[in-house]
Amino acid sequence: MSTHTARPHDHDHDHDHAPAPAASCGGCCAHEAAPLRAATAAAPGQLLLRIPDMDCPVEENQIRAALATFGAIEQLKFDLPARALAISVPAEAWPGVVSAIQAAGFATETLSAPLPADTGRQALRRETLRLVAALVIAAGAELLDLLAPATPILQALGMGLAALAIALAGFSVLRKGLAA
Repeated sequence: MSTHTARPHDHDHDHDHAPAPAASCGGCCAHEAAPLRAATAAAPGQLLLRIPDMDCPVEENQIRAALATFGAIEQLKFDLPARALAISVPAEAWPGVVSAIQAAGFATETLSAPLPADTGRQALRRETLRLVAALVIAAGAELLDLLAPATPILQALGMGLAALAIALAGFSVLRKGLAA
């Protein structure tokens, strides 16, 4: 069941801030939040929250004020119709960000999960190993061309090694090399 408390605030609009219906109503109520749109989907590693009480710019400003002290926040993306907020902030700051929003009087539902801490380091390690392997293979192809006799078999082997190096390095590196 949703815990929604009405909070008074100073602005006029034509909807009330009555308690939200239970989640079991199946979306039949007109005042239910809109479903999350593709534009609201969190990027990998981004905190995505559903904030049932947030439906107007005044509440958006209250949340912005509650998060003003977090220097680690890179971006806030509000989707008022969906009552969602996507926050670009390191995963270790998520609990503090959620606590600050809740301390401002807003219930939250976390809709995304943080990336494992090793993901970035592992990806960088794999990328580095791939590029080093490409460099070693390319150097081998060049040495083969310089030191081996010019026979069709050795030339084909050198070209095969060069093609493998290009494939490992990626075609963006090839394009940059050709442009240079």
